[in-house]
Amino acid sequence: MTRRGFLVAASAAAANQPLTLAVDQIFNLRANLTASRLKGQASLWGEASSEFERCGVRLSGDSRMGEIRLSPGGRPIFTALNQRAINVYFTDRIPMDWDRARALAGVSTRYDNASLCVIALRYARVNRIPFLAVNTCVHELLHVITGDIFRRQTGRFSTETRELAIDAMATRLWFGGGCGDVTEAARAYRARWQRG
Repeated sequence: MTRRGFLVAASAAAANQPLTLAVDQIFNLRANLTASRLKGQASLWGEASSEFERCGVRLSGDSRMGEIRLSPGGRPIFTALNQRAINVYFTDRIPMDWDRARALAGVSTRYDNASLCVIALRYARVNRIPFLAVNTCVHELLHVITGDIFRRQTGRFSTETRELAIDAMATRLWFGGGCGDVTEAARAYRARWQRG
């Protein structure tokens, strides 16, 4: 085998290797996580994992308990975060300071230098309606992977445009397309994370 043939074969093998992202699941001890909500969480997470897996992106990490506490000023304080992973925090509702009575199913942000998705199991859903009601875990993970948590949102129009773009990407992922976009975004996110 020539050097060129070896390099082509090695790069093809590397391209077919699944990309692993560190994603930790954290369950809020203070939340009302009933058996039915935990069953819903398992469905949400299973669907999200299989959709990303189809695109060659493996979600792998720890599962543990944590707490969402409130500071005297009302700011949420998240315990048990891992700064070297995407933290997916499962709770019954989004903290009031972030939700503002909108009954949000999820929110993604940077919190103390950690990537954080908060999923309110009371309102979260699996895939239901393309472009309108997609898997909440997929939607929030895409906000992190595409780098939305690093961008400053300017105005309502910009925010709504990003939400529509993420829902479109989640819909393509649901139907087995758009893997190139998701894989490319995951590689870029991992490279950014490795640079620190």
